[in-house]
Amino acid sequence: MDKGLIRLNDPISKYIPELGKMKIVSSFDGEDSTFTGRPAKNQITIQHLLTHTSGIGYGFQNDDLNKLFIKHEVSEGFEERDIALSQNIKRLATLPLLHEPGEKFTYGMSSDVLGYLIEVVSGQSYEEYLINNVLSPLEMDNTRIYYPTSDSSRFARVVEQSKSGLKPTSYGLIHYPYRGAQRYMSGGADLSSTALDYARFVQMLLDGGALGGKRILSEGSVELMKTPTIQTSGDWNGLGLGLDVIEKEMGKLKVTTIHFGGFFSTTFFAFPESGAMGILFLQIYPMEDWGIHDAFRQIVESSIY
Repeated sequence: MDKGLIRLNDPISKYIPELGKMKIVSSFDGEDSTFTGRPAKNQITIQHLLTHTSGIGYGFQNDDLNKLFIKHEVSEGFEERDIALSQNIKRLATLPLLHEPGEKFTYGMSSDVLGYLIEVVSGQSYEEYLINNVLSPLEMDNTRIYYPTSDSSRFARVVEQSKSGLKPTSYGLIHYPYRGAQRYMSGGADLSSTALDYARFVQMLLDGGALGGKRILSEGSVELMKTPTIQTSGDWNGLGLGLDVIEKEMGKLKVTTIHFGGFFSTTFFAFPESGAMGILFLQIYPMEDWGIHDAFRQIVESSIY
């Protein structure tokens, strides 16, 4: 967007025509994993994708949709199979939207679509674009989608909760960074990083889109990211462009917190007014439910305000 190649209100079908033909689901048939649908009234825009209001869902959060994902071999990331991002998004385009674009918030594969949009517009693979335009300029040299097998020992162990404490996770899709075809590049998952690398990215956001004299995003784009445009519910708060945004009054102060999390209970939060941040890499799946994230954020917050 900062390069003038796309606009927020552009329909995604301008760049990926297949996504202009998606239908709104009317019913699912669990017996044969089929669905009925009606034509969408609205086109999916880039802004819908950035705010997860496109109507595109995740299979792991919807049993009926998951049956369709399995039947049509749609990948949600953490992929060892030999599948291209373009191929996956075109498969996704044959499946239904859960609601009209722009109607409400549904967390789903919108970011994967944005990853493919980057490939279409830039002419580079998604990972190449990230390396050239974000990771290398920020000196995030340990952050990638795929790694050589020799780096496998560097990965922190993923654990899960049990009655006797923590044990190695039974979740099977944790080896993709250094095993398998190393071809699929998910825009909504797949990046691995270190706490130090991640801190550099968050610092760039706090500094208005630049770090170490290198500009990654315009100040205007960062402002859009940390300004809530829709209200959500449950574990989400207000959503800016790609970020969860918490706004609350603390005495006479209005405190803004930007936040996002990862699949294995990783999280970051930052306070734009004070410049403070917190990063927590728990490596727990299923995601932790002990309230550690909120407690950590509140401890940092109370020490500042």
